[in-house]
Amino acid sequence: MSYPATDFIDAAVWPGRITRTGKRVSGFIYDARYQHIIERLGISNNKDGYHQFRLPDWLMDEVGSPYSKTNRCWVHKLIFRLQWDRWPECRIDHVYGKQDNRAGSIRLITAAGNARNRQKQKADGLPWGVSWREHIGKYHAQSTDASGVRINLGYYKDIEAATAAVDLFNAELIAEDERLSDLMTRGVIEPPKSTLPKNIRQRGRNKFAVIINIGKKQIYLGQFPSLSIASAAREAARVARDAGGTVEQMKQAARDATAPSSSNGGE
Repeated sequence: MSYPATDFIDAAVWPGRITRTGKRVSGFIYDARYQHIIERLGISNNKDGYHQFRLPDWLMDEVGSPYSKTNRCWVHKLIFRLQWDRWPECRIDHVYGKQDNRAGSIRLITAAGNARNRQKQKADGLPWGVSWREHIGKYHAQSTDASGVRINLGYYKDIEAATAAVDLFNAELIAEDERLSDLMTRGVIEPPKSTLPKNIRQRGRNKFAVIINIGKKQIYLGQFPSLSIASAAREAARVARDAGGTVEQMKQAARDATAPSSSNGGE
């Protein structure tokens, strides 16, 4: 990644370091006016390459903490806090990549906008929004609208046509993503909040997926045709879980709870 020379006039470089265990922590650039703070922090990388540290008491006294149960913090969230005098209320997007923690590279973004702004290729080698459907021998194109609802864009014989469908749909939304991001970052508007109950995700206009937590694992219970049916499935599965039921018993409870209302519910 390269930057215009003028961008470095007021920028400082944190060069990275080698930990005591021999792990390499990558460097990053940031605003020089925060150098007196950044240089005193014990910074490390997480597995995705984002920079983190533990909030020391001397800094917490000055800026507070965005969390109630831990003092671990991200460098980009701290920079946002120093720049805008508040902790970020939603996701943060790095405009120029995760190694650029300058205030001008950090902005708030909606979940849908963040999904559109991800890298162009997934682990399976296909572009974001495109997947292969073996049972019909076609590529499936999908995206999310401005409210985060997943939209089906059709099935295509070749990957180019599927990718073009996703790009065309996203083109109009990207400009709106940019506008909302600017307004949220400057505090003009509040980030949108999900109106869905916890563990329910909307996958389409009439498709609601239910996920239940078991310890640190998330178990997919199925997709349902309405929010009320999905809520009933979630509550039934929770009762089964709290009673010590197995995953299959939780799924069966969800099916039993929704069967009288709809024959289309379930997995």
